[in-house]
Amino acid sequence: MIQHLVILANELAGGSEADLAILDLALVTFWSLARLGEVTYDPRKGGPHGIFPGDVIISSNGSLATIELKESKTARPGESQFLKVRKMPNLLCPIKALQRRLSTLVPDERLFSFVEFNKRTDLTKYVVRKRLAEVWEGSVPTARICEIGRWASFSYKLYIREYTAADLSHALNLLAKLDLQWNLSST
Repeated sequence: MIQHLVILANELAGGSEADLAILDLALVTFWSLARLGEVTYDPRKGGPHGIFPGDVIISSNGSLATIELKESKTARPGESQFLKVRKMPNLLCPIKALQRRLSTLVPDERLFSFVEFNKRTDLTKYVVRKRLAEVWEGSVPTARICEIGRWASFSYKLYIREYTAADLSHALNLLAKLDLQWNLSST
């Protein structure tokens, strides 16, 4: 839900380079409905797999981005799948997240990585899940953690579940407030 992204943004935005990369990955993953395993590095596979700068295309007006997944779990062998995200006028914008990641990379580095102590580290599913759990355990009731903990392997259950009228109203109000605050701070 939107409030979980806000919790992540509040917790991770002022953190380490790893936290910033995890936040950007979470925003892109959430809004594109991607699987965590599709956007993180898997050291067991080795070799040049993952998302690289050349796999990301941002439209000239910055309103839409397309990410090519060359090794998607649900694609046929040798075929790519494409994630699409749209610009949002607030701190949860996946386009801004992609732009932040792209600004830190050279062409042969994976999109979701960070530099610490002069060494680039690729984000793995394990590291991302661990950090997300730490944030949510400190901010969300335990009962919700059980549901949220399935995000990586059962992501569709979070995205394609029915919102109650109250949940939908709360999410839309929260997004409207974020948009307003973002616009006020930009002027």
